Amino acid sequence: MNKIRSILLFVMLGFFALFSTPAEEAKLSVIERLNARNFPSLFAAWAGCHYIPPDANWTERRHDLVWGHRIPEGRFEKIDGKIVLTGDVEAARERWSEHRRYNPNMIFLMDIPFSVAPLEGSKNTLFGEIFPDDWPFMIIHETGEEVLGFTGDHVNPQSRLIDFTHIEAQKVIVGMAKAVDDSEFFDGIFIDWWDETGLTLDGYRTLEEEFEARIHILQSIRDIVSDDFLIVVNGNHETAKHAAPYINGVLRETFRHAMPDDFEHLSMMWFEEGFRWVESECRVPQIPCFEAEGIGVQSPMSPENLQDMRCLTALYLTHSDGFFTYTMGVNLRDRQNHVHDSHWVGGPDHDDLHARSIVHEHHHEHYCYDFWYADLGRPIGEKFQLYEDREGLFIREFTNGWAVYNRSGEEQIVKLPVKSSGVESRITAIEHTIPDLDGEIYLKSTGEVADLNSDGVVNILDLVLVANAFGEATPDLNGDGVVNILDLVIVANNFTDN
Repeated sequence: MNKIRSILLFVMLGFFALFSTPAEEAKLSVIERLNARNFPSLFAAWAGCHYIPPDANWTERRHDLVWGHRIPEGRFEKIDGKIVLTGDVEAARERWSEHRRYNPNMIFLMDIPFSVAPLEGSKNTLFGEIFPDDWPFMIIHETGEEVLGFTGDHVNPQSRLIDFTHIEAQKVIVGMAKAVDDSEFFDGIFIDWWDETGLTLDGYRTLEEEFEARIHILQSIRDIVSDDFLIVVNGNHETAKHAAPYINGVLRETFRHAMPDDFEHLSMMWFEEGFRWVESECRVPQIPCFEAEGIGVQSPMSPENLQDMRCLTALYLTHSDGFFTYTMGVNLRDRQNHVHDSHWVGGPDHDDLHARSIVHEHHHEHYCYDFWYADLGRPIGEKFQLYEDREGLFIREFTNGWAVYNRSGEEQIVKLPVKSSGVESRITAIEHTIPDLDGEIYLKSTGEVADLNSDGVVNILDLVLVANAFGEATPDLNGDGVVNILDLVIVANNFTDN
């Protein structure tokens, strides 16, 4: 049987080499990259992974979406009256190519200033020429002084409030978006502080004035950018219902202190509704980004943090095709003393902060959890599906297994169609037990994946099903987005010996 299998593989590979031509290395379209991702699909907002386990290969599980990570081509300038992105283009191409070698499906957004601009002489030189110190379209106090901006909950003396209700300020914001669209390195923009329910300009403009300005800016951007240009805004704990026709998604930047409960049942239902809103209201392709805040006063590897991470990861997987991250939860707002298992990013300077008990933050930084290394492949089941109509128990099938999320109020038993292994439990079985407020990923064995007609054996009939689907999206056994020779190899390697 092994000899027959080897001959079959040799014939298939020869046929593939004879009739196929090598594809030119090219940047995939946004839609192609979104559709080719494996899940879980992670994103990095402003800050990346703080700690990578020693035995993990992060190059195999990199972020699929990033913003705030500058590349060498990344300074806005005015040339002949037009705003452009300039910089070291060759260095940017080299860095972009490096990212693509690790992950060809990465999507890059540029975060552009909307309500807060840095001072010309501040550390942030990205926008120095666009917002010079004498720029006349900032918010001015009755004393004649410019109103300072903010970072998080804190006033930032190196920034100022942009009067985005002024038509000239709007032209600059729209011009920056167009410059990003014209760049070869970015797929869209991210806009922070998008609050449709409260005042952003500290009461210097009315809510109606702010609302009209926001919509005019988005309409103007959409009028001049490419059809596949992505716009994601930071809604924090709110949606962005007025912006929905113009945006692809919302960052849900969650904070535990603002939840209806401490990431328990009410919070989970609120998160679910947020995903439903993006799916029904935002423009395609929809890009929901769910950033769940960890428990900062505990180790990121504490049992409670690990359970919350699993639960929220599974919630995201069963309710979304977007992106997820679970942060360290260490912020300056709560003046938290914190611990973590490695000072991988900070090095000696960071070690010194801990040694001297100096309060500092790790906002948006996250660990690289083993749970996220599970390769679920692509989703093939519908979102928002209850398991056996049990309230609060959700399941979704992927090419390589299932994600299950439980907020039912009690421990649950699920029975899967084939024998599968729990990533957390490490139990291989048909029936699995999952606690309340927890989540699990169950992976099929490769033999189960290869049995496409579910007749209990892997044989030539399964091989024919793959061969007949060459170039299509299913059955994509390795989750690379297309049926090809690699899927034939998986079937052949799992032939059932008689």
